[in-house]
Parts: sequence; C-alpha cells; structure tokens
Amino acid sequence: MDAIMKPAFLIETDPESCDAMRAYFASAYQGGGLFSVEFVAVSRSEDDVFVVRQLNGAGREAFFEKPVRLGDVLDFMEDAQVDLGRREPFSLGAGRVDPLRGVFERGGAHDAVRLTEKEVDLLVFLHSQDNKSSSRSALLAGVWGYVESVETHTLETHIYRLRQKIEDDPSAPKILITQADGTYVLGQ
Repeated sequence: MDAIMKPAFLIETDPESCDAMRAYFASAYQGGGLFSVEFVAVSRSEDDVFVVRQLNGAGREAFFEKPVRLGDVLDFMEDAQVDLGRREPFSLGAGRVDPLRGVFERGGAHDAVRLTEKEVDLLVFLHSQDNKSSSRSALLAGVWGYVESVETHTLETHIYRLRQKIEDDPSAPKILITQADGTYVLGQ
C-alpha cells in the first residue's frame, strides 16, 4: 500500500535566510515519503503589501494589503496544496502531459511541445474530471475563475490553439474533443 502524502507547510518570513532550513525539511520529509513539503514565503514590500509566494510546485504568488487576514493566506495555501496534487504527469492520447514542466511530450522529452500556463490548467482540469465531459461554464469557472454571465471567447481561443499543438489533425481532434452537446472531454 502506498504511503499517503500529507501536506506540510513551512512559512518563511525571510526567504533569503532560510535556505538551510528549507533543505533540511525537504530531505527530512520528502525522503520519508510521508510529507509533501510546500514552502511559502511571506515578505513585505515598501508599500506595506505582503507578498506570499509558493516557492516550489506551481510557483504561485499572491499579494495582500494590510491588514492581512490569516484566512486569506490559509486559502492561498490550501489552493496551492490542491493545485500541487493535480500536477502529476499523466498520459494523454499517444503522449504525456507534464504539468510542472508545462509540456506535452509525444515521443519523449526530445519531442516536447511547450504549453502555456492556461493550456496546462485546461488539460489538468479536464483530466481531473475522470472522462466526464465539462461544460463551457464549468471550464471558465474552474480554469479562469469566470462567472457564467461573462461573455468571452477565451475558452474557444485556448481550445483552438491547444489543438494546434497537441493534435495530429486539429480539424479532426482525437485528444481534446468537443461533444455534440458543446461540452469538452479528453479522448484516450
């Protein structure tokens, strides 16, 4: 039975001076296979804006103005944890998506196609749906954070560009499929 990965957060108030501590925690926890250590740096800018950075994984950051609500920082950390859990490489069609590197590989690392952050997010979101189709509004909310009432062609533009990169024949997609009802699903 595989060990369950438990998230552990190390919050640094001065990231430049914590390299040794970061290395210790990374080797101690990740070496044992029981913890997935996330390093979060909190620093203060000259404008009294606090910057919170996720130092590994997806490299996310957030900006908080004073007074900083602890709940907002915890929400950021929780989102980072969820995001990191969805960042394992996965097979897609005849290729493989590596979300952390931001690439789609057809025949290995030498034949990798670079993906934008949103293209990766789109593929990861669809992959997380376990072969269930996703509506336009679900994708806009899940990937871009848009509400249903927003009128945009963002999704269609990203789908088009992504198909140009990952499909053998973008006009007859077999990987990123639009269903008859207008929903989207990943093909196998």
